[in-house]
Amino acid sequence: AAVLFFVFRGPGKIEGRAVLDAQGHEQLEIVCADCEDGTRVRLGAHEAQIRAQRARLKLERELRIGENRFTLALQAPDSSRDSEVELVVPLEYRVRADLAGLADTPPRLRVRVDALPGSAVRVENQPVTLNAAGKASVDLDVSRELTGVEPSVRRLERRVPYSVKPKDGATENGEVWFQLRNAPLTIDA
Repeated sequence: AAVLFFVFRGPGKIEGRAVLDAQGHEQLEIVCADCEDGTRVRLGAHEAQIRAQRARLKLERELRIGENRFTLALQAPDSSRDSEVELVVPLEYRVRADLAGLADTPPRLRVRVDALPGSAVRVENQPVTLNAAGKASVDLDVSRELTGVEPSVRRLERRVPYSVKPKDGATENGEVWFQLRNAPLTIDA
C-alpha cells in the first residue's frame, strides 16, 4: 500500500511514494516534474538518477506506518552542488501475505495487517480488530486445498480482498494474492 505526498521547497515539487521491487522489498519512488534527466538523487548511501521525471531509491529500513521523513540530496547534471529537500511520505497501512502457517495443522495462509490505530479494516468482507499498535492477522484455512490424493503438482491460488479506512481518510481496497504449488507426497510400500 503506497500513499504519496510532497514537499514544496528546493528544485520544485517533489513527490515520494512507497513501491515494491521485483523481490518485494520497499523502495522510495521519487517523482520530480521539474528535474532534468540525469539529476542525481541520494538518500543515505543509496543514489539513483532521475529519468523521465522518476527515480527509485533503495531504503535502509522498512517504512513505518505513519509519517516517514527523509532528507534527499539532489544534484542537477550541470551542477557540482547538492540541494537538500525534505520529504514526508505517509504510509497509512501495509497488508501482506504470510506463508508460515502452511506448516501448521491444519495448514493456513495468513494475512498480516499493519495500519494506523483506529483504522477500519476488512479482510474477505469480515471486520478485523486491530490491536493498540494497529496490527492484526487473519488466518485462512486451506486444508481442503492441500490434502487428499493427487498424483501431480497442484497450484494453489487465492486472492483475498481487503479494505482499509483510516480514521480521517477514504476507504482503499486491494487484494492479497497467494500463489504456490502443492507437490504430492507419494509413499510406495
